[in-house]
Amino acid sequence: YLRGKGTYSHTLQLIKTFPEFITPMFTIHAKNYCEVGDFIEQQLDNGVKKIGFERFIPIKGNVNNSDLELSKDQLFMAYDIISKYKGIDFHINDPLFNTYLFIKNKIPINIVKSFTDIGCQAQKHNIYIDAIGDVHPCVFSNDVLFNVHEEPLSTCTCLSSPSIKGCIGCDYYCVCKG
Repeated sequence: YLRGKGTYSHTLQLIKTFPEFITPMFTIHAKNYCEVGDFIEQQLDNGVKKIGFERFIPIKGNVNNSDLELSKDQLFMAYDIISKYKGIDFHINDPLFNTYLFIKNKIPINIVKSFTDIGCQAQKHNIYIDAIGDVHPCVFSNDVLFNVHEEPLSTCTCLSSPSIKGCIGCDYYCVCKG
């Protein structure tokens, strides 16, 4: 739906050919959140060992698709389906997944606040380098940290001290970090 007609069948063929090297990514949105289980089953049948999930966020080129934005209930339903599967490595690129786990497991907020390296990994462990070499803390950010053509990654000090501002007033900020 998001990437155009025919892209899924081409991608599926690559996954079937190289299941040990590819981590299929599933973008969860309001029109497909109920299909998460079918996608997992298909990938297991293909021999895939790791599956990635991310939540659709209407930014940059996707602002015209805001009708795909998930409600909390839809997102949690998709996470409920994912959580039922054992024996497969999931990569979930969504800080709200940690919030889901803490709410689902009824972990008190004072315990949640003791965790330090969970949630969004932007600029801590992940960065996004666009086509012109601008480095962003994550793919969703318009903030440019520097350009790799002007300063090499190895010498940039901004990567060792994240500066992302988040939703500090939220009880679960300590989980997702914004």
